[in-house]
Amino acid sequence: QRPESCPRSHSNISDDYDGGSLYGYQRGMRILTVGDGDFTFSLALARMLSLKPSNQTQACSKTRIVATSYESLERLQSIYPDLEATLTELGSYAEVEI
Repeated sequence: QRPESCPRSHSNISDDYDGGSLYGYQRGMRILTVGDGDFTFSLALARMLSLKPSNQTQACSKTRIVATSYESLERLQSIYPDLEATLTELGSYAEVEI
């Protein structure tokens, strides 16, 4: 089942999320995503945990996300048309390694 099909993904997440645990993830964690396909799950984590893009001065330095995919970049580009935009945004977070 695709993650976006999960009922939990349609829940209403408040904009004033205070950094407590959400879906088992919280700020300050070191997270490894394995086989993330189009990297949208990793991007959602970065957004949800309110990580700051690397061009902003106050990054959440304790949080770290390492995002991986099984397929090669060329294969992913042939499968996911929006991959470049996702990787660009994901790469803008200082706490994320792809």
